[in-house]
Amino acid sequence: MADNLMKWIAALLNVLWCLITLDLASRAAKLHRAPAIGILLTAFSSVFRSVTSLVPLPGSSQLQDIQDDLFWTSCLFAPALVSFGFLWLSEDRTTGNTLLCGSLLAASLSDWFSEYSRVLIGRFMIISSLSCSLTVCAFTGNVKGLFGNLVLNLAYLSFPTVREQSLIPWVTRDFAETVLNMWMFFGIVITQQALHGFKREGDDWD
Repeated sequence: MADNLMKWIAALLNVLWCLITLDLASRAAKLHRAPAIGILLTAFSSVFRSVTSLVPLPGSSQLQDIQDDLFWTSCLFAPALVSFGFLWLSEDRTTGNTLLCGSLLAASLSDWFSEYSRVLIGRFMIISSLSCSLTVCAFTGNVKGLFGNLVLNLAYLSFPTVREQSLIPWVTRDFAETVLNMWMFFGIVITQQALHGFKREGDDWD
Protein backbone atom coordinates (compact mmCIF):
# COMPACT_ATOMS: atom_id res chain seq x y z
CA MET A 1 0.00 0.00 0.00
CA ALA A 2 2.74 2.45 0.98
CA ASP A 3 4.73 1.54 -2.12
CA ASN A 4 1.70 2.18 -4.36
CA LEU A 5 1.06 5.53 -2.65
CA MET A 6 4.67 6.51 -3.25
CA LYS A 7 4.27 5.69 -6.95
CA TRP A 8 1.23 8.00 -7.18
CA ILE A 9 3.05 10.81 -5.36
CA ALA A 10 6.08 10.36 -7.62
CA ALA A 11 3.92 10.44 -10.75
CA LEU A 12 2.00 13.56 -9.68
CA LEU A 13 5.18 15.41 -8.71
CA ASN A 14 6.88 14.44 -11.97
CA VAL A 15 3.90 15.59 -14.05
CA LEU A 16 3.80 18.87 -12.12
CA TRP A 17 7.45 19.67 -12.58
CA CYS A 18 7.28 18.58 -16.22
CA LEU A 19 4.54 21.19 -16.84
CA ILE A 20 6.66 23.86 -15.16
CA THR A 21 9.66 22.71 -17.20
CA LEU A 22 7.73 23.44 -20.41
CA ASP A 23 7.89 27.14 -19.55
CA LEU A 24 11.60 26.91 -18.71
CA ALA A 25 12.29 25.13 -22.00
CA SER A 26 10.39 27.78 -23.98
CA ARG A 27 12.57 30.48 -22.40
CA ALA A 28 15.74 28.51 -23.10
CA ALA A 29 14.63 28.05 -26.73
CA LYS A 30 14.85 31.82 -27.21
CA LEU A 31 18.61 31.49 -26.73
CA HIS A 32 19.15 28.15 -28.48
CA ARG A 33 17.00 25.10 -29.18
CA ALA A 34 19.62 22.60 -27.95
CA PRO A 35 19.36 23.30 -24.19
CA ALA A 36 15.57 23.53 -24.52
CA ILE A 37 15.47 20.01 -25.99
CA GLY A 38 17.83 18.79 -23.27
CA ILE A 39 15.57 20.23 -20.57
CA LEU A 40 12.46 18.62 -22.10
CA LEU A 41 14.21 15.27 -22.51
CA THR A 42 15.14 15.29 -18.82
CA ALA A 43 11.56 16.04 -17.77
CA PHE A 44 9.70 13.66 -20.08
CA SER A 45 11.97 10.67 -19.44
CA SER A 46 11.13 10.89 -15.73
CA VAL A 47 7.41 11.41 -16.34
CA PHE A 48 7.18 8.52 -18.78
CA ARG A 49 8.65 6.06 -16.30
CA SER A 50 6.63 7.17 -13.29
CA VAL A 51 3.29 7.33 -15.16
CA THR A 52 3.67 4.00 -16.97
CA SER A 53 4.59 2.29 -13.69
CA LEU A 54 1.05 3.05 -12.48
CA VAL A 55 -0.75 1.64 -15.52
CA PRO A 56 -0.72 -2.15 -16.01
CA LEU A 57 -0.01 -2.65 -19.70
CA PRO A 58 0.58 -5.82 -21.73
CA GLY A 59 4.17 -6.55 -22.65
CA SER A 60 5.60 -5.18 -19.41
CA SER A 61 9.08 -6.48 -20.23
CA GLN A 62 9.05 -4.55 -23.52
CA LEU A 63 7.80 -1.47 -21.70
CA GLN A 64 10.66 -1.78 -19.22
CA ASP A 65 13.11 -1.96 -22.12
CA ILE A 66 11.60 1.23 -23.57
CA GLN A 67 11.89 2.97 -20.20
CA ASP A 68 15.52 1.93 -19.83
CA ASP A 69 16.34 3.01 -23.39
CA LEU A 70 14.62 6.36 -22.91
CA PHE A 71 16.45 7.03 -19.67
CA TRP A 72 19.80 6.01 -21.18
CA THR A 73 19.13 8.28 -24.16
CA SER A 74 18.42 11.16 -21.80
CA CYS A 75 21.72 10.40 -20.02
CA LEU A 76 23.53 10.68 -23.34
CA PHE A 77 21.82 13.71 -24.82
CA ALA A 78 20.25 15.90 -22.12
CA PRO A 79 23.50 16.96 -20.35
CA ALA A 80 25.26 17.26 -23.71
CA LEU A 81 22.52 19.50 -25.14
CA VAL A 82 22.52 21.75 -22.08
CA SER A 83 26.32 22.03 -22.23
CA PHE A 84 26.06 22.70 -25.95
CA GLY A 85 24.05 25.83 -25.13
CA PHE A 86 26.86 27.22 -22.99
CA LEU A 87 29.50 26.25 -25.54
CA TRP A 88 27.52 27.81 -28.39
CA LEU A 89 26.99 31.08 -26.55
CA SER A 90 30.72 31.19 -25.73
CA GLU A 91 31.41 30.58 -29.46
CA ASP A 92 33.24 27.31 -28.77
CA ARG A 93 31.17 25.53 -31.36
CA THR A 94 33.80 22.94 -32.27
CA THR A 95 33.73 21.47 -28.76
CA GLY A 96 29.93 21.61 -28.72
CA ASN A 97 29.63 19.77 -32.03
CA THR A 98 32.19 17.17 -30.89
CA LEU A 99 30.18 16.55 -27.71
CA LEU A 100 26.95 16.02 -29.65
CA CYS A 101 28.68 13.77 -32.20
CA GLY A 102 29.99 11.62 -29.35
CA SER A 103 26.46 11.26 -28.00
CA LEU A 104 25.11 10.33 -31.43
CA LEU A 105 27.88 7.77 -31.95
CA ALA A 106 27.22 6.15 -28.57
CA ALA A 107 23.48 6.02 -29.28
CA SER A 108 23.99 4.49 -32.73
CA LEU A 109 26.20 1.72 -31.28
CA SER A 110 23.97 1.01 -28.27
CA ASP A 111 22.89 -2.43 -29.53
CA TRP A 112 26.50 -3.60 -29.34
CA PHE A 113 26.94 -2.64 -25.68
CA SER A 114 26.31 -4.78 -22.61
CA GLU A 115 24.23 -3.34 -19.78
CA TYR A 116 27.38 -2.61 -17.79
CA SER A 117 28.97 -0.87 -20.77
CA ARG A 118 25.87 1.26 -21.27
CA VAL A 119 26.09 2.51 -17.69
CA LEU A 120 29.80 3.31 -18.08
CA ILE A 121 29.29 5.09 -21.41
CA GLY A 122 26.35 7.04 -20.02
CA ARG A 123 28.41 8.20 -17.06
CA PHE A 124 31.34 9.06 -19.33
CA MET A 125 29.11 11.29 -21.47
CA ILE A 126 27.62 12.95 -18.37
CA ILE A 127 31.09 13.68 -16.97
CA SER A 128 32.26 14.96 -20.37
CA SER A 129 29.27 17.29 -20.63
CA LEU A 130 29.78 18.48 -17.07
CA SER A 131 33.48 19.16 -17.70
CA CYS A 132 32.70 21.25 -20.77
CA SER A 133 30.01 23.36 -19.11
CA LEU A 134 32.04 23.85 -15.92
CA THR A 135 35.06 24.99 -17.94
CA VAL A 136 33.01 27.58 -19.80
CA CYS A 137 31.28 28.84 -16.65
CA ALA A 138 34.54 28.96 -14.67
CA PHE A 139 36.32 31.05 -17.31
CA THR A 140 33.38 33.45 -17.61
CA GLY A 141 32.66 33.65 -13.88
CA ASN A 142 29.12 32.30 -14.27
CA VAL A 143 28.44 31.07 -10.73
CA LYS A 144 24.84 30.04 -11.46
CA GLY A 145 26.04 28.00 -14.41
CA LEU A 146 28.61 26.22 -12.24
CA PHE A 147 26.05 25.38 -9.56
CA GLY A 148 23.19 24.50 -11.91
CA ASN A 149 25.27 22.15 -14.05
CA LEU A 150 26.73 20.46 -10.98
CA VAL A 151 23.27 19.81 -9.52
CA LEU A 152 21.80 18.54 -12.81
CA ASN A 153 24.69 16.28 -13.77
CA LEU A 154 25.30 14.86 -10.29
CA ALA A 155 21.63 13.85 -10.19
CA TYR A 156 22.07 12.03 -13.50
CA LEU A 157 25.18 10.29 -12.15
CA SER A 158 23.24 9.10 -9.10
CA PHE A 159 20.32 7.58 -11.03
CA PRO A 160 22.02 4.38 -12.31
CA THR A 161 22.94 3.46 -8.73
CA VAL A 162 19.38 4.02 -7.58
CA ARG A 163 17.97 1.89 -10.39
CA GLU A 164 20.32 -1.07 -10.06
CA GLN A 165 21.07 -1.47 -6.37
CA SER A 166 18.75 -2.22 -3.46
CA LEU A 167 18.23 0.62 -1.01
CA ILE A 168 17.85 0.54 2.74
CA PRO A 169 14.36 -0.76 3.72
CA TRP A 170 12.69 2.53 4.62
CA VAL A 171 13.76 4.25 1.38
CA THR A 172 11.97 2.87 -1.65
CA ARG A 173 13.35 3.30 -5.15
CA ASP A 174 10.37 5.47 -6.08
CA PHE A 175 11.07 7.80 -3.16
CA ALA A 176 14.76 8.05 -4.06
CA GLU A 177 14.00 8.72 -7.72
CA THR A 178 11.42 11.37 -6.78
CA VAL A 179 14.02 13.17 -4.66
CA LEU A 180 16.51 13.02 -7.53
CA ASN A 181 13.89 14.31 -9.97
CA MET A 182 13.27 17.31 -7.71
CA TRP A 183 17.02 17.77 -7.52
CA MET A 184 17.16 17.73 -11.34
CA PHE A 185 14.35 20.27 -11.52
CA PHE A 186 16.26 22.59 -9.21
CA GLY A 187 19.32 22.20 -11.43
CA ILE A 188 17.26 22.98 -14.53
CA VAL A 189 15.87 26.18 -12.98
CA ILE A 190 19.34 27.43 -12.05
CA THR A 191 20.83 26.39 -15.40
CA GLN A 192 18.10 28.17 -17.37
CA GLN A 193 18.75 31.37 -15.39
CA ALA A 194 22.48 30.94 -15.95
CA LEU A 195 22.00 30.67 -19.73
CA HIS A 196 20.13 33.96 -19.82
CA GLY A 197 22.74 35.59 -17.60
CA PHE A 198 25.46 34.23 -19.86
CA LYS A 199 23.71 35.72 -22.90
CA ARG A 200 23.38 39.14 -21.25
CA GLU A 201 27.07 39.13 -20.32
CA GLY A 202 27.94 38.20 -23.91
CA ASP A 203 25.87 41.13 -25.20
CA ASP A 204 27.71 43.45 -22.81
CA TRP A 205 31.05 42.22 -24.11
CA ASP A 206 29.93 42.98 -27.66
